[in-house]
Amino acid sequence: MTDYERMRKALVQQTRLMSASEQMKKAPAYQELKAVGQMAVQPLLIALRDNERGAMAIMTLLEDITGENPAEDAAGDVERATLDWIDWGEAHSLL
Repeated sequence: MTDYERMRKALVQQTRLMSASEQMKKAPAYQELKAVGQMAVQPLLIALRDNERGAMAIMTLLEDITGENPAEDAAGDVERATLDWIDWGEAHSLL
């Protein structure tokens, strides 16, 4: 298991019962991945593409790291937001 997988699994565990992004942002694994910065973007996008658990926390984290939100128009629609992030990753040659 890579460090990214370990951190992502911890993120899922720590945020699984949270629905508010402000709560998710306080999770230790969220802070750890955010500190990694751009290096975490590709593994997080791969996790989204591969339908790993924790999509909401991952997308919130991607927005924090990249400063972008390609899923802005998909508010409340996790599936659409996930596809928007995957499209963004492909457009940036990360997937």
